[in-house]
Amino acid sequence: MKKFLIILIIFVQGFTAPAQSFNKSFDINGYTLGSYNIEVIGFDSILVFAPAIVTNKLFIQNLLLNQQGDTTYMKKLELVNKSVATGWANSTAPTKDGNFIMGGGWQDTATFGYLMKYNSLGDTLWTKTFGDTVNFHTFRQAKELANGDFIVVGQNISGGWLVRTDSLGNQKWSRTYSGHGDVETLTSVYPTTDGGFILGGARRHLVPHPYTNNYDPYLIKVDSAGRKQWTYIHDTPYDDANAYVIQSLDDNYVFGSSISNPNINRRKAALVKVDANGNLLWEKSYGTQSGDHALVRVMELADSSLLAVGTRDVGPINYGLMIKTNAHGDSLWVGEYEHDISWRPSSNELWDVAPMADGGFVACGETRGRTNGGAFQQDAWVIRVDSLGCLLSSCLVGEESLKPKAESLKLYPNPTSGLLNIESEENLSRIEIYNLKGQKVKEVNPTESQFELPQESGLYFIRVTTQSGEVVNKKVVKQ
Repeated sequence: MKKFLIILIIFVQGFTAPAQSFNKSFDINGYTLGSYNIEVIGFDSILVFAPAIVTNKLFIQNLLLNQQGDTTYMKKLELVNKSVATGWANSTAPTKDGNFIMGGGWQDTATFGYLMKYNSLGDTLWTKTFGDTVNFHTFRQAKELANGDFIVVGQNISGGWLVRTDSLGNQKWSRTYSGHGDVETLTSVYPTTDGGFILGGARRHLVPHPYTNNYDPYLIKVDSAGRKQWTYIHDTPYDDANAYVIQSLDDNYVFGSSISNPNINRRKAALVKVDANGNLLWEKSYGTQSGDHALVRVMELADSSLLAVGTRDVGPINYGLMIKTNAHGDSLWVGEYEHDISWRPSSNELWDVAPMADGGFVACGETRGRTNGGAFQQDAWVIRVDSLGCLLSSCLVGEESLKPKAESLKLYPNPTSGLLNIESEENLSRIEIYNLKGQKVKEVNPTESQFELPQESGLYFIRVTTQSGEVVNKKVVKQ
């Protein structure tokens, strides 16, 4: 029995209220696999692509959601005898004419890479396929170039694969990258300021090597014609995540991945920066070691801070992971997210993220688990958080509801290196410090005018109780 894939397209509109957030899953008449791509349209709309399996047919589902994430509109496009998958994390990109481009895989009698252009309603404008009728081909990510051409990256039977097309998707050139005794996969491409491209993926060693047969994060720098200029491999002892790479505003390169421990097959989520010639500048890892802990998508914000998403497993739960750092990779805050605590054991993964106009972020991924211990569920998953990574359900609430009290209470400096000053017009009865998970990590003498945050950098919530019993919550970042 054949199985086919869905591309699910979700629009979210009307986000006008501050600190808007939601945590939603979506299952559309079939077995939804997850969502790998998210795009913000205009001021406040969100476009999400999610593959799913349906027996004997492919359809494209468009959903319009209100600002609470509820469906208000649904549209379906059906195709026959095709199996289509989206690419890897963030395989779509906006185009200058207000549309979108996507790279992915298409299978009927053979396996091809496809380049597909959509409008903002999810209607297909054109599709081009690449490859042959004998060998395996697929694309993972596509981008539009300054002159309107497209660059699309993926994998064929020989190794990493890069194709450049004109503005209508007609091929200009194709390059394959493979090393003797190695297997190379490419999952991300980023146009560079010199007219070339930086490619990210993984290389598996198949020749005698201190760490044999493991996948390592891997970069290839190529010129405007796709000719290789240099390569960089971040040598790790066990399998690690593909490198998702971008060029930073200082013309160096940052990639998200993971770093495994040489003594045990466990790893940490990581960001790595190399210079314009492929020399290591820094490596930063986050959190504790676990079996599945990685960053699969990274972006740079206008202030040179970095935002990345991925996953981290903690016992029976995989949490969706979102990390914000400064330009040097030092953590500002780390968020862990779960769709539904009744789905346990459960797996929650984030694959793409985009900034919103209110300073917050929207991310998509997949959630899997057994609903209330019953049937297995696997759905597309979309969350919206504020500028500090908070869902209202996981952050301390009360600051907005007690605005006069909040304005009479001052905590500074924010961000801080650790020492906080507190000023209040009213006597206080309690000062409590919570981490991002909502765990109380410290209690402070309410008569003190200064106190230290815990040693670890990141986001903290300060809950202050006045002698009249009212509660004010403040968010503070320790750098």
